[in-house]
Amino acid sequence: MLVAAGVITGFHAEVRDRGLALDWPGYWEDRRETVGQRVTDEFDALAASGDDAVDRLAALGLDDVALRDSLRSVVGGFGVTAAALFDRDGRLVVWEGSHHGRIPDDVRRGDTRYSHAGTTLFSYLHFARQTRDGRGTAVVTSLMHSDLPAPLAAGIDDFASHSARVTGERIRITRSDQASGPGVFDFGWPDEALLSITVEEPDPVTWRARQRDAGAGIVVQLVVLTWLLQSIGASRGTAGYSVAGLAVAAVVLPIDSTFWPADFAALVNAELEGPPRIALGRILLFCIAATPLVIHVIPRRHLAQGHWVLPVLVAVGFPLALHWMGAGAPLDMLGTTNTRWVFFQLTVTTVLTLVGGAALALRGRTSTVDAPGLMVLGLLVAAGLSAAVAAGVRTGPHVPPALALLWALPAVLVVRGMDVSTHESYLRWFCAFWLAVTAALPFTWSMRTEARMEIAERELRRLGAVPDPAVDSLLAEFADRIDSLDVAEAGGVEMMYRAWVSSGLAEHGSPIFVTLWSRDGVPQNELRLLASGTRPSMVEELLPASEPTGAVEFHALAEPDLQRLVTVTLTDGRIVTGAISPRRSITSASTMGPLFAAMQGGDQEFLTLARLPEDGVELEAEGVYWSRNDEGWGGETVAYYPDGPYTVALTISIANLPVMCARATLLLVLSLVVFSTIWLLSMALVGFRLSVPVDWRGLFTSFRARVTWTLFGFFILSNVVFGTLAYRTLTGASERTATALAERVVDQIAQSYREEGGSMESLARRVGADLLEYRDGELVGGSMDELVELGVYEGWLDPGIHATLESGRRAGVSKVTSLGDWQYVLAHRRLPDGDIVASPVPLRAGAAALRRRDVADLLGAAVVLGPILSLGLALFVGWALTRPIQILQ
Repeated sequence: MLVAAGVITGFHAEVRDRGLALDWPGYWEDRRETVGQRVTDEFDALAASGDDAVDRLAALGLDDVALRDSLRSVVGGFGVTAAALFDRDGRLVVWEGSHHGRIPDDVRRGDTRYSHAGTTLFSYLHFARQTRDGRGTAVVTSLMHSDLPAPLAAGIDDFASHSARVTGERIRITRSDQASGPGVFDFGWPDEALLSITVEEPDPVTWRARQRDAGAGIVVQLVVLTWLLQSIGASRGTAGYSVAGLAVAAVVLPIDSTFWPADFAALVNAELEGPPRIALGRILLFCIAATPLVIHVIPRRHLAQGHWVLPVLVAVGFPLALHWMGAGAPLDMLGTTNTRWVFFQLTVTTVLTLVGGAALALRGRTSTVDAPGLMVLGLLVAAGLSAAVAAGVRTGPHVPPALALLWALPAVLVVRGMDVSTHESYLRWFCAFWLAVTAALPFTWSMRTEARMEIAERELRRLGAVPDPAVDSLLAEFADRIDSLDVAEAGGVEMMYRAWVSSGLAEHGSPIFVTLWSRDGVPQNELRLLASGTRPSMVEELLPASEPTGAVEFHALAEPDLQRLVTVTLTDGRIVTGAISPRRSITSASTMGPLFAAMQGGDQEFLTLARLPEDGVELEAEGVYWSRNDEGWGGETVAYYPDGPYTVALTISIANLPVMCARATLLLVLSLVVFSTIWLLSMALVGFRLSVPVDWRGLFTSFRARVTWTLFGFFILSNVVFGTLAYRTLTGASERTATALAERVVDQIAQSYREEGGSMESLARRVGADLLEYRDGELVGGSMDELVELGVYEGWLDPGIHATLESGRRAGVSKVTSLGDWQYVLAHRRLPDGDIVASPVPLRAGAAALRRRDVADLLGAAVVLGPILSLGLALFVGWALTRPIQILQ
């Protein structure tokens, strides 16, 4: 039945795909209307909920004794984003929820019942009603769309994202005057549209591929289910068919299909560059399929050869496999995220385990020597070799894969001391796994360290006045996008930000100052995008005197702080400039200000530049010279700038010895879990049965078992409790560190506020931090008004913090807040004029000082090793406590 369902599903998917190929326009027209109707229903539900919420809020009035609790119940009960009450003058009185940007004035005064407005990054649907006493306006908001960068958008549920999940199609929400053409649905009144929602037409080829993959996904699930039902627990006579089916699946399973989760697909489809080119996921599938083949075929075909097979295959196979996989792995696989490298290491371990397992299966069963001591000695020698190679990585870092032939020595000891009387022995495969994992860990760590160095060298080559041909074409595209957005009457900050993103400059990563100038040459708005410091002074000198609308000028310069400049004249005579400076950093500054600077780091890498004195020793800029230092590996080179050469020093951090051991333990345990899963699956396929019956009930109900399990539970509980408390304490310490940094900034601002005349920009330069200014609970400005206009920061103060500061009970208050899934500390301080200043500090700034990740790894290793030691201790104590009773019996 399952097979028939799979055949029908595949046939249906094929017929549907052919129909789409023949008449895509007709299909999409019907699909668009269906999606549009579903979006209309969702919007009507949202509007009805907003109407009910604002009516409930308007009925309260400004004098309600439980006003704040009522607002909280409105936000939580009706699913709106925020709720607020304004007085007759449009001043914020009480509020609840999260809102970015300023509520429009006509909404605050109650002049309009509905409004669609927001910032560049956030757009809201506002519902407004006059309060029952006529003294103010009740307002609730629903988030329609957010345009945050991917790392910050996680966890933000807007209407556009919700509709995409419900319908499977992307929508675009715009003002009604900005949308036209098919697929546009207007919402509002018959004579006036409030907003427009466009159902975006996907690429037909991509859409058809997605539908085919969805059908293939159903077929794959049915086939896997059928295979499991037929294979697991079946008789040994059908084991060959099950193993053959697994082998076929390893070859044909579509791991690159879009029905897999995106992150998982990207991980398993990472390719070795070969030859041959093959995905890591495919290699792992081949190993999974080969394991039961080795277990089932070799012992039954009498292919045993003798004691020499394992040492020879280890001496030859380990170096060859490590060289092939290490040479074919791209830098991004080894040297970027930990997840990619860990998956690579697991794959290498599985390959080496298969080599060792096959060699042990080829050993004959006739053995004159049964010396478990030799086997244990072999395992210890393998661990010692692993530690020695790891030490070489710390001082190398290159370790040639040919050194893996040394694992032939422990292989000789293992094969001499092992009892192989049964081919299903888990001990045999565990020994193969141990030889593999002790070899894979240090060699793959060496590959990772070298990859990080090569990536660093690649980035260092981009420092200085290095020509980048891609920048010129990207600046031309940037100018075109500016012109198009200007014609569409986009706001200044919105125009600059969207042009930067859509032109490809954001993805390219070049630091750029984007500035909007008045017709008189006065800067009005500026965004420092991936750039730090101040705008190059020559930009103002190169502004065009009088150019026609849409005129574009490009300048290639050799200034210390200016390398490329593009100017675009707008329709009203204003000018937009994009100034690119020579690179002086390999870790880009934040896309949107100092708040997000810590998000773009991975491993701790430290870069310093120092100007060479004129009479200094001349250094060659060819290559990077690496040496060991206290933090890890330090690289030194020379970068040439228009104002002279600079020495560049870069440090790539390496974990200290305890942390390295902890991480190795965690990886070893993870590898063991993967190996055990593969082994158990293989044993189930070949019809493995325990030769000695096991009293499962006695393992839990006997007196010794009860004592042992009680002690084990006590030890585990203590490990978990103390480990959790320790980690929470350190996490709290990192939070307190970030809080102390933020509070010190706002304390300095309060002391210097009158000296700087209340200028947030001057105060920010003085303390070197980003600042926000709140008045009557609302964000009115900051050190970078452009970020406020974009909507990066919360538009309202936390109501509890506002009440505390207004009452005068405390001079300053801090809280941990977030944007998406990313957290930061926001310290607040009341200023002499009654306003409130806030300074955001990323939590990672505090965590970096305490190396929270290192501590987490140490605690993780303790939690992993704790149960093992606890079980051994529990067994020993249980045996000691029950032995007198057994003697008496």
